[in-house]
Amino acid sequence: MDGKILVFSDIHGDKMAMEAIWRAKEAVGASSLFSLGDLCPDPGDPVWRGITGVRGNMDRWYQYGDLPFPPRERSFFWEGRTVYAFHGNEIPSFSPEKGDIVMSGHTHIPSFRNKDGVFYVNPGSASQPRTSLPPSFALLSAECFTLFSLLDLSIISRRSFSSSQ
Repeated sequence: MDGKILVFSDIHGDKMAMEAIWRAKEAVGASSLFSLGDLCPDPGDPVWRGITGVRGNMDRWYQYGDLPFPPRERSFFWEGRTVYAFHGNEIPSFSPEKGDIVMSGHTHIPSFRNKDGVFYVNPGSASQPRTSLPPSFALLSAECFTLFSLLDLSIISRRSFSSSQ
């Protein structure tokens, strides 16, 4: 994956939220979409195509048809860092190192934390938030993690990937 990545989670088959994610991708200048699970797509609808991601605990109940069934976890090299992704309901098999990014969903609660130089990111839920915050998604850029409201694309928070935070 190259460029800015729009990261979302826990959309649970909500087509209107998925359409909003595609509009947000263009609006924020992301080059790709990454789902952190519980996509629960309708494989016959094109709105669910072109998304990379990982499998969530609810995805096992859905037929993916000719869409690729996502793995439980994945990693990739991006902007000089290793990024690890998993849904968050299972213990991952990877061992992140200082400077790496670990992305997960599952909680429906957005968060960002730096623990011993490893950056942990959760974009919240694009359709069913479990906080007073609106449905949300994250934009990963080389410099920072930005959390956006899916309703109006306003910035909820922004955190730097500098190791000093």
